[in-house]
Amino acid sequence: MKKLLLAIPAIVLLAAACNSSQPTTEQTQPTPTPQQQVTQTPTPTTSTPTSETKDTSDCINTTYGYELTVPQGWKVWTRGEGEARPAKCSEGLASYYFAQDLFNNGFHNQINLQVMTAQNQSKSFWHGFNSLDTYISSKGLSNQVQSYGTIDGEKLAWFKPGNNSTTDGQYIDAYTFHNNELFIFTFYDVNSNIKNNFVSSFKFTK
Repeated sequence: MKKLLLAIPAIVLLAAACNSSQPTTEQTQPTPTPQQQVTQTPTPTTSTPTSETKDTSDCINTTYGYELTVPQGWKVWTRGEGEARPAKCSEGLASYYFAQDLFNNGFHNQINLQVMTAQNQSKSFWHGFNSLDTYISSKGLSNQVQSYGTIDGEKLAWFKPGNNSTTDGQYIDAYTFHNNELFIFTFYDVNSNIKNNFVSSFKFTK
C-alpha cells in the first residue's frame, strides 16, 4: 500500500511536466503591412522645333500633269494682257515663266516652260508627230540637237545654245515628249546648278 501511494505523486508530477513542455496553440497573426504603390510619372516628350525653313516652293500643274521645285528666291509668272504678271501653277496654264523679277531682269536668269498639245495648238503644227524623235525630224531640227538626256524617265533633247540679242547672253532649249504633250524648256542665262536642279525636280504626274 505504501508503494502505491508513492507511485501516485510520481504520476502526477510526470503529467505536470509533460503539460508544461507542450507549446501553446494560440499564435499571434502578424499585422500585414500595406504595400505602397509606386506611381511612375511618365516623362513628357517634347519635340524640338526645327530651325529649317523651306526656301523653295513647289509648282504643281494638274492640268498638264507635272510638278517641279521653283528655285530659291524665284517666283512664278505668266504673260498677261500686254505684260507679265505673277501667277500660280494651280491655274493650270500652258505657259509659265520662272524668275526673280521678270520686269527688271527679263530674259536673264529666267526659265520658261511651255506645254504644247493638240488642243492648244493648230492642226497644221501638231500634224505629223507622236513622239520626241518624230517631232524633231518633222520640224527639221535634227542638226540643232547638241545632246540627249532624260527627265523623269523621258528622253530630253538639249539644243545648241542660241544668242539672246536682248541681253547679249545665251539661251538653251530642251524638249521632251510625254503623254501626247510636248514640253519645251528655255533657260536664259541660267547657271548650271539652277538648271540641273530644276530639271531633276521636274516630275510627270499623269
